Amino acid sequence: MRPYRLEDKPLAAHAVPAMLAILWATAALSAPAPATATWTVEARLGSPVIPDRRVTVTQAGQPDLAFDAHFDAATTSTPYHYDIRIARRTGADGWALDFLHSKLTLTNGPAEVTDLQLTHGYNLLTVQRLWHRRGFDLMAGAGVALAHAESTVRGQVFAQDGGLFGWGYHAVAPVVAAGIGRRVEVGRGVFLSAEARASLSRAVVPVVGGKARFTDLEGHFLAGAGARF
Repeated sequence: MRPYRLEDKPLAAHAVPAMLAILWATAALSAPAPATATWTVEARLGSPVIPDRRVTVTQAGQPDLAFDAHFDAATTSTPYHYDIRIARRTGADGWALDFLHSKLTLTNGPAEVTDLQLTHGYNLLTVQRLWHRRGFDLMAGAGVALAHAESTVRGQVFAQDGGLFGWGYHAVAPVVAAGIGRRVEVGRGVFLSAEARASLSRAVVPVVGGKARFTDLEGHFLAGAGARF
């Protein structure tokens, strides 16, 4: 009997804890705000660092494929690498809901994998805890990765009309993230924002008749602006 592995769990088992956390945080964010609470909205562009990783592709009735993969982030084409964060802060600390859009395109697949890309998004939706300490913003978060999977494996093209709402998006992994950043006030209620962030997830991406599995570790360097309300 082979040992238990994380990828043996059904996909729903990965996503449910993260979705429950998001629902809980949404309730917290929408709770009546005390007089000292403030809301902020940030929009930032960025550049990712994407290390190579091991990819395993399984298909029913076929031998497994395992290979060292290089993914390109395609940052020079739209949609760009971007991040949107809505936060409620009480004093120095707060909670946030964050959406980070990343992209992954396989550039060195074996002959059997002619296409594997998540160019409409390897999107990280996270609930974040924020702390402001000694002039810096610290962040820790958890959530779910939503991927728009496009693939051709052994000549079989994965359909784009499935997933959430028929838009081709699938909940493929739980994700955790941590970061450090800084805000600089430039006007009344307006600030510049920069952050260095790391994210980690274990992706199970659907392909025809099976799954593509890999661990996604990324660095994100983000810069933009925000407003306080």
